[in-house]
Amino acid sequence: MILNKQNRETGFSILKPLISVILLILLSGCSAGRTLPKHSNTTVSSKNARQIQHDFAQQLGVSPDEITRIDLYSYINDWLGVKYRYGGNSKSGIDCSAFTGNLYREIYQINLPRTSADMAKEIKSTRKSKLKEGDLVFFSFGKKRIDHVGVYLKNDRFVHASTNKGVIISKLSDPWYEKYLVKYGYIK
Repeated sequence: MILNKQNRETGFSILKPLISVILLILLSGCSAGRTLPKHSNTTVSSKNARQIQHDFAQQLGVSPDEITRIDLYSYINDWLGVKYRYGGNSKSGIDCSAFTGNLYREIYQINLPRTSADMAKEIKSTRKSKLKEGDLVFFSFGKKRIDHVGVYLKNDRFVHASTNKGVIISKLSDPWYEKYLVKYGYIK
């Protein structure tokens, strides 16, 4: 069959999005060093950005100037209070690994494994005093196996989907979390 010019152009227009998706998938798994990408699809008006800076600065006990990743905090703000549901992956209920995976995919364009235990295998450990915004923190609430994950923010705070309170911000030094904190680090 001989393709005329119109058929060739139609065929290419069909392949163009497919090629883009394949390239996106291939590139999304690559991440070098510790610097997380700055790009995100999340857009926030300047008025909302100032409010988010102010609100999270208060909650984290830092200066508003230290809240620079407005996309990150806007994303968290949209999820705060969503109830916990084991295996859940939507605003009607979400578990800790789905929340962390969704946050990483949306904010950092990095795909993480689905479970907290598998995520823990993907990180480069660091010292607790060296934790940076976006690093992952892991907990073992039973049987020496990692079964909970959160994302470190600033000033000893991390965001996670708590089984009792849903998506919240907690302190790593809270005796409950400190007791079960087993690993922390950043994506290799």
